[in-house]
Amino acid sequence: MTMPNERTRALRWGAEVLQEICDDVLVCQNHRERAAQLLSNYPTSAKVLEWIQSDVHCIPVEAAIPIEGTADLLNQVSRSQACSAELKRSLTYTLRHFPEHGSAERWTRSHTVLTPTEY
Repeated sequence: MTMPNERTRALRWGAEVLQEICDDVLVCQNHRERAAQLLSNYPTSAKVLEWIQSDVHCIPVEAAIPIEGTADLLNQVSRSQACSAELKRSLTYTLRHFPEHGSAERWTRSHTVLTPTEY
């Protein structure tokens, strides 16, 4: 079971891994372009901290869309052999608690999503 503080940390790591995908020349161009697109719409650390401080019980739909897309992309890249060992390791750690497909969409309704622990 993933705890809210683990989900919070995974969201932060998600942005970091998207940047790693963009920078990894071993990753196919389509995945790097998709990572850049997702990163441009992905919730920033400041936005996630704002949600935590505001004690939100759900996230905006416009935040869920790039989170869902990131989950899909991270899984695709992790199944691919075309990435660096460092990226593979980052993917393993991030995917451990990253929201599964459909989770972020559910977070747009009432749910205990995030906590400040270790963010």
